[in-house]
Amino acid sequence: ANLSIAIDPIGFASQLVFDYPITDLHYIKGIRRFLAASEYTFSKSGLEQKKWWSVTSLHHEQLLPPKESLKALSALMFENVALYGSDAEKLLVSLTGGFDGRTNLSMLRKPKEDFLTYSYGMPGSLQIRVPQEISKKTGINYQPVYLDGTFLENYSWYSHRSTVFSNGLAPIGFANIDYAFSRLSNYSNIAMTGLFGSEILRPLSPDLGIQMNKRVFDLFFQKNGRALARKYVQQFFIPTELLDNILGEGLETVFDLFEREYVQKYREYGTEKSSFFFLLEEGMPKYFQQEIQIERAYVSTRSPYLDNDLIDLIYRTPFAGMYNGFLGNNKIKKRRGQLLYARVIEKYFPELNRIKVDRLYKPIDLIRSFPINYLLLAIGVTRKNLYLKRKGGNDTFKTEIWTRSTIRDILKQHKNNPAMDLVFNPDLFDFSNRNDANDITFRHMIAIIEFMNYLNDEKSQTQSSPFHPEKYPGQSLVHS
Repeated sequence: ANLSIAIDPIGFASQLVFDYPITDLHYIKGIRRFLAASEYTFSKSGLEQKKWWSVTSLHHEQLLPPKESLKALSALMFENVALYGSDAEKLLVSLTGGFDGRTNLSMLRKPKEDFLTYSYGMPGSLQIRVPQEISKKTGINYQPVYLDGTFLENYSWYSHRSTVFSNGLAPIGFANIDYAFSRLSNYSNIAMTGLFGSEILRPLSPDLGIQMNKRVFDLFFQKNGRALARKYVQQFFIPTELLDNILGEGLETVFDLFEREYVQKYREYGTEKSSFFFLLEEGMPKYFQQEIQIERAYVSTRSPYLDNDLIDLIYRTPFAGMYNGFLGNNKIKKRRGQLLYARVIEKYFPELNRIKVDRLYKPIDLIRSFPINYLLLAIGVTRKNLYLKRKGGNDTFKTEIWTRSTIRDILKQHKNNPAMDLVFNPDLFDFSNRNDANDITFRHMIAIIEFMNYLNDEKSQTQSSPFHPEKYPGQSLVHS
């Protein structure tokens, strides 16, 4: 059936400002999202919603001593890895160049023939080379998913699937997820990942742009935060009646909602802690939801770090990012999360500690004596910076390049979009003068256009649909 889909001005304004609708908002009229940490009961008497924990319960003035913290965390992390993979005869295990997946692997006690580690990236990238080195030295089974010619030839196809599978919440540029898991799911339909691990251990920083963009920092820390956010979102559009509603009442309503839910409510904790609470309630779950929703078309995603007991315990220890400096000012505290990983790996799988991570130092370097430890870390980081300079930036993805043709096609196809009634600034078509393909908010807007047109397209379930198996460029869609 042909659905009638309309923009919700308040939800869409939130999407523009934060890159996701906050609280229970949605950019489609008539849809509401589940609130974080909430239980919903549906019955004949109606809908009942209640919170089962609050982010403020994670904040503690008195923390456990470091040694006691390490002992408790390593034991619970080990228990979680066993639990989260216990029902899988065969298990996919994420293993990138970083710490999260490596730490999971160090605690995994399944026979080697019963799990397959994986990562995806451009051939020769560190996200491929580091796991290959681990596989070579430990004998662990590893399968790279190369983002090569086959992937690029079908980029728009996989991008469209990622948009639909994420319900329009993921920006253009997530094609690699659909591509990777359409292949990996032939091995298993259960995947253990490191999602959420380093994020709860990392100090608050502008590096979190995908979870907390600059507008969020402006709203928390700049007196003219509202004006700065308004100026940013206005650049994308030519004024229309709908846009006037979004940038008028919609935007002010969203600003007031943010002020009430995250500034006033948590005022007693100070601005820095309030911004952490926003990250925990909004940024982390809504960012990871984009990825997990795409993956669920193929696998059940398990993250031992996304565990109530572990999160509660981490925030009772000095390893939690909330207590480890603000905006990256304290370089020593920034390393505490990595230090936890290094200690856990050393306890359960010491060999992994002696293989370099993608930062080009070894985890064991973190626990060497001072000043040798910081000297080795500095050498590794310097080498990494020089490496990236030689490679011309990110060696894993080239999203800002890969997405350009896809974005052009969507803009041309949906220039007069009756569902959106929004007119993009013509300058956005000129990629020679702007770097819009690297702007996450712009890519979100393009994905929303594509998703809403998909919902309104009565032909989307026909033989011509990109979801028809005959058009799949490769193997079977879902693991059977």
